[in-house]
Amino acid sequence: MEQTRITSHIIKAVAIAVVLMALDYFIAHKTTLALPLAVRLLPTVWMVAGVAVSGIIYGNQTNGSRRFGDVFAHGFKTTAMVAVIIAVYTFIIIKFVFPPSAHDIELNMKALMEQGGMLEQEARRNAEANAKHAWIIEVSGNILAKVVLGAVGSLIGAALAKKKP
Repeated sequence: MEQTRITSHIIKAVAIAVVLMALDYFIAHKTTLALPLAVRLLPTVWMVAGVAVSGIIYGNQTNGSRRFGDVFAHGFKTTAMVAVIIAVYTFIIIKFVFPPSAHDIELNMKALMEQGGMLEQEARRNAEANAKHAWIIEVSGNILAKVVLGAVGSLIGAALAKKKP
């Protein structure tokens, strides 16, 4: 009997993450137009579908000999790797490629002054601190979103994967 080779969850995660990075770059950073909802949801759909297909492929490669939990675990390992790759990508993009501009800081400062009645110097200091630490919010938000979406994709993949009775 010929044994089929099982594709690593790391390879699948890299493939999913590369497409997510390309979508993020072109949708969020290179487009100034107001995009339709369907286009803005593409990364979300890709994440769920990619992890689900990863589980289905794993089930097919093992000839259905794995249980639901095994397929779910494979999908979630794929999710964890995607989250790590996207977290590193987000850190690099926010910190080095597209750091907050002086214009962004100025807009944030004006909003802070209008909200709380702060003095200009205090508002500027708060706006600069927000800009300096914006990457923390972005990275942690991305990790949380990818883990939740990946869990949904893992459940779908494990449910749809081929299993022997």
